[in-house]
Amino acid sequence: MFDDYIHKYSSNLNVAEIIKLREKKTCLSRKFRLKSLAAAYDGLPDSFKTSHVDLSGPVVSVGSADELSPADLESIQRMFQALIPWKKGPFRLFGTEIDAEWRSDLKWDRIVSSIDRIEGRKIADIGCNNAYYMYRLAHFNPRLVVGFDTYAKYLFNFNFVQKYLQNPALYFEYFGIEYINLYNNFFDTVLCLGLLYHLTDPVNSLVDIHQSLRTGGKLIVECQGIEGNEPIALCPDGRYAGCRGIWFLPTAACLINWLRRANFKNIECFYSEYLEPAEQRATLWAPIKSLSDFLDPVNLKITVEGYPAPMRIYVKATK
Repeated sequence: MFDDYIHKYSSNLNVAEIIKLREKKTCLSRKFRLKSLAAAYDGLPDSFKTSHVDLSGPVVSVGSADELSPADLESIQRMFQALIPWKKGPFRLFGTEIDAEWRSDLKWDRIVSSIDRIEGRKIADIGCNNAYYMYRLAHFNPRLVVGFDTYAKYLFNFNFVQKYLQNPALYFEYFGIEYINLYNNFFDTVLCLGLLYHLTDPVNSLVDIHQSLRTGGKLIVECQGIEGNEPIALCPDGRYAGCRGIWFLPTAACLINWLRRANFKNIECFYSEYLEPAEQRATLWAPIKSLSDFLDPVNLKITVEGYPAPMRIYVKATK
């Protein structure tokens, strides 16, 4: 659809390895292709650039129902259904209001003032999910936003919206944080939101992010963690708040130490509060168990497993 950014910025990128990785991941995506999602995507109306776009507010709005025939609108709605559960949002797509599990607009409001500048900058969103934050960034005219995620569903979600948004600054790479070091001194800003606690080696991942930033570049981290003043992290045994794949839940002091040991400077924690069910909850578009199902019904400060309840900790730092 657009000129490939990796050739435009080849001097700072390991282009050969990125291309090789894309080919490998494309083969894997075909092997594990989500049949119902792929069928819904293949049935979408032909690509066109909608004239109805509003990325300025809490609801990412793309498209209008009156741009589509009844048959095409039905195809679009099948895609909406295939993407359930919607994890990040809210969206308004071709007239349909999609209230996702996460009120991602609340997180955006907390971080946007800590991003020094967006216009004309190159930005990474690591663990971008369905690209909600990429669309919010796009409102401010960045030069480039690259989202990284390893879930095929989110790639389908991005490709679906981009099919009609057609924003030339936005790209989705179907690989994870372990390859961010292929981008050397490249990004002006990196967003790492809701990811570090899913990693077995968060400090090494922060080192790789440090390498991907230009000198003076900014990192915004949002991490699930626990309350406390000591620089320690909880390593849960099995599930935490009903979720597998959570390795380390740091205190704010611990997260700051991780960043310091990865050679970041000017480190500042600018938000640290308990996660509330109003921010993460089940909806019609995410009919799943959510936060309130995994907190102790008598004591909301602990999880159903007996661990400290989750906090969300926001930190900014400079290379």
